[in-house]
Amino acid sequence: MAGIEPWRIVVTSLLPPHREFLSKGVCDLFLDTPLFNAHTTAKDALWSGVPVLTVAGEGMASRGAASLTLMMDPAAVTIARNLCDYRDLAVKLASNASALA
Repeated sequence: MAGIEPWRIVVTSLLPPHREFLSKGVCDLFLDTPLFNAHTTAKDALWSGVPVLTVAGEGMASRGAASLTLMMDPAAVTIARNLCDYRDLAVKLASNASALA
């Protein structure tokens, strides 16, 4: 998987609300879905101090996480221009802890 150890990628199913919020804080990076952005889940990740990697699309549903990310950090480098950029940024950030800082 592009040089990323499989154990570092965690996909969770729906958790009870009190555990859902806490689970965000243990991540190094939140990978947003391109077509329908995370919106509230992205807000929870950002509020927990976890950077959100997203790509802003044309529709409203695909721009939510980018808007939230920019509100939190106007100089954010975690908003990809397109899907190729998204993949490259994901690999770069997951491979380089100092890039996440």
